[in-house]
Amino acid sequence: MQAVYFLPTSTEVEKGQSLDVTVSHDDYSLWFSVFNSSAQPVVERPICQCGAHVVWSRQRFAIMNQVSRNDKFISALKKVVNQSTTCMSISDGSLLPLIAARLGACQFGAKLYVSESHAGDCGANDLSGKVELIPQTAQDLKLEDKEYQIDLLVSEPFFTSGLLPWHSLYFWYCRTALTGHLAEGATILPCGARLRAVAVQFEHLWKFHAPVGDLEGFDVRIFDDLTQRAAKDTDAKEEPHHLWEYPGCPLTSDFDLMQFDFTSCIQTNPSM
Repeated sequence: MQAVYFLPTSTEVEKGQSLDVTVSHDDYSLWFSVFNSSAQPVVERPICQCGAHVVWSRQRFAIMNQVSRNDKFISALKKVVNQSTTCMSISDGSLLPLIAARLGACQFGAKLYVSESHAGDCGANDLSGKVELIPQTAQDLKLEDKEYQIDLLVSEPFFTSGLLPWHSLYFWYCRTALTGHLAEGATILPCGARLRAVAVQFEHLWKFHAPVGDLEGFDVRIFDDLTQRAAKDTDAKEEPHHLWEYPGCPLTSDFDLMQFDFTSCIQTNPSM
């Protein structure tokens, strides 16, 4: 099973240089160290001091550190952000507000608002006073709050409560709730989404829910009974699996299931 692990320290390397890798573990966790041969390995278990590693998964940290992905965000924001742009970001723990502020948003009386979650450490990035954190969710903002006139609404979207791909459509509900706060001709980024799928054949993924029975002389049927009962009380069909973590092969090409237009509000059908 593939996974993402944090390194406790950074190491500068050059092409052709040899490195040593150590792996350590306790009763619950694994951790790795990469170091030069002349340095000492770090064997103490790394403990989060900032709180972010408790809230975000390793996969989320890997995504936030994808240079090519961040470059696309920067390129898109450069086209729509100027010094008179009033911007609102709706995402959990996103770099987008910091990027927008660096590009010049919230200047000359304009503001940059962040709803749903914090915008990272604004003080550490010399952005204190430039980014305003809104304690309410998008649905809780009242239309009479005229100060919130938004020229640019942005989102990754990413929300810590989301488990499945379509949970990110929460952004569409937020955009709909903020309709009265959007300035005429406001820009919505992203402006749409596609739900895509691919048929995949995995190797032994069924073992996730299979009882263990007797293992190396240890009878774990009591634990089997507990997990099997729990599985019956949950919808196993919607359990999320990261495709890159498990050996498998695609059976089809990727294809679109649905498309969504975020520039329009969610349509409601009273008859349903």
